[in-house]
Amino acid sequence: MCLRRAIDRNQTDLGKWAHYGPSPLSATKILVKLNIFWRHSLKTRVTLFTLAIFLISIWSLSFFVSRMLREDMQRQAGEQQFSTASIVAAHVNDELINRLTALEMVAKTITPAMLGDPATLQAMLDARIIFPMLFNSGVAVTDTDGTVVSNAPPMAGRIGENFMERDYLIGALKEVHATISSPVIGNLSKAPSFGMAVPPPPPPDNMPRPLAR
Repeated sequence: MCLRRAIDRNQTDLGKWAHYGPSPLSATKILVKLNIFWRHSLKTRVTLFTLAIFLISIWSLSFFVSRMLREDMQRQAGEQQFSTASIVAAHVNDELINRLTALEMVAKTITPAMLGDPATLQAMLDARIIFPMLFNSGVAVTDTDGTVVSNAPPMAGRIGENFMERDYLIGALKEVHATISSPVIGNLSKAPSFGMAVPPPPPPDNMPRPLAR
């Protein structure tokens, strides 16, 4: 029995030593696991690095394409706006030319004798039924001082009104050429408007008589 107890005690001591100090086989298993972990860790890092490069490339390509698309859309929008503005400007220019031409045609029919006969001049203007369709404020004939002597359609207070300070009358009276004014507030209508004036052929005394709207 004493021998049995001695053997048991020795086995117990060996178990304690085995607990505190790993065996060579256990150390080998640990090294193998570390190597596997290191290989897996390296693969993971390579994979993550590759994925990062891929994502950065996709983001850069997306940014470059979106920027090109935005610039192209801005260019096309600018070209469209310029084309639209050019069409509108050409249309406005044609309308202005048509109105100046109508004024010049009527101005050529005004004679010095008509200027001395306001009733005849008024009848001539009233017969031009196209004027109200071309000029929403009508037309007027002034003397050499810029004072209205006849107008159509008649507007209260316009006959006798002097417009010599208006740039379009200055161009017609002093510079003797068709003139379109800058936008102004009408003396009588009190609304934003612009004027057009053309000088008729000069009378014998070489003093022009403008026709204005």
